[in-house]
Amino acid sequence: MDHVRFLPWIGNRYDAGLCGAKTLILGESHYQRGGKRFSRRLNIDLIRGQADAKGPYTGRYPYWTKIIRLVSPKHADAHQFWHSVAYCNYIQEFTGLTARTRPTRQMWQDAKEPFFEILSALRPEFVLVLGRALWRQMPEAPAVPGEDRDFYRQYLIGPHIAVAAATKHPSSFGFRYADWQPVVARGLKLAARNAGRPRAGGRGNARSGLTSDTLRRRAVYNSRLPL
Repeated sequence: MDHVRFLPWIGNRYDAGLCGAKTLILGESHYQRGGKRFSRRLNIDLIRGQADAKGPYTGRYPYWTKIIRLVSPKHADAHQFWHSVAYCNYIQEFTGLTARTRPTRQMWQDAKEPFFEILSALRPEFVLVLGRALWRQMPEAPAVPGEDRDFYRQYLIGPHIAVAAATKHPSSFGFRYADWQPVVARGLKLAARNAGRPRAGGRGNARSGLTSDTLRRRAVYNSRLPL
């Protein structure tokens, strides 16, 4: 059964990777203010507005520009950045009408299965988790050897490894780039080191779900992949 309600944005250069690693950026949740209606394409439409200045969500919003500066401080080209990564939110339903509405316990629980499906489909090598509260609610995973478990863990996707790193949410009070850019840079470096390297034995902790081809057909993230 398909548990993914909000399909991920997948940049058309996602497979080439960002700094040598296929990168999935993971936000927490959507809220419904501003007339948003449920659409499986919501992530796609939001990022397409930033990457290509097309669709209903064009214009520069602080949250999106902060992500670019956090991850890629030397490259401010939105088109190039967003087409080099994938993006989705962890929670698979609207949490409320405002950004400060917190997910319920059931929402957190229900989000685990689609998260594993997305990992299995996209097979990212680096997962950037935006928010410490989100990090604490996500499924447990092994530590990255030699790294601080509070900031890094690794999800095992079949024979492959996805290094995950967590930062403070870019929109939260007291967020400073100087504190979190090194965490992201370190995570990308760890992920690039593992990129394409199979893990010895084991099935991993990401269950099989949607295939990458299926998600790409449904996402229709640019004109190169029409329905």
